[in-house]
Amino acid sequence: EILAACPQVFTDGSRPFRVVWSDYGPDFLQVNVDIHLRVRPIGDEYWTNRQMILEAIQRAVKNNEMKFAKE
Repeated sequence: EILAACPQVFTDGSRPFRVVWSDYGPDFLQVNVDIHLRVRPIGDEYWTNRQMILEAIQRAVKNNEMKFAKE
C-alpha cells in the first residue's frame, strides 16, 4: 500500500524501508514503520507525502479486517 501510494519513498536500499512487528499480545499487534522520503522534511510536499503514507497504512489495516487499538 505504501509503495503504491507514495512514489517519493526510497526503495533503492540507500535508506531504510522497514515495516516490522515489534510486539504482540492477546489482543494487539504492534507494527513499526520506518521509511524515508525523497523530499525534505519541511513544507507542503513533505506533509502531502506523509498524509499519503498514513492513508496507505489505514487502507492496509482496513483491507486486512483489522482495527486500530483506539477504535
